[in-house]
Amino acid sequence: MCSDPPDDLASEFARLVAELGRERASQIWLDRFAGYDEGQT
Repeated sequence: MCSDPPDDLASEFARLVAELGRERASQIWLDRFAGYDEGQT
């Protein structure tokens, strides 16, 4: 699976912020990438 272009990641993060607020979106984003990193090593 190829990774998303940065513009797509930025727009996805912006959508999360709009829906959930910056603090909650940041936590989800960090959790998502922490899990991704663990699964890809």
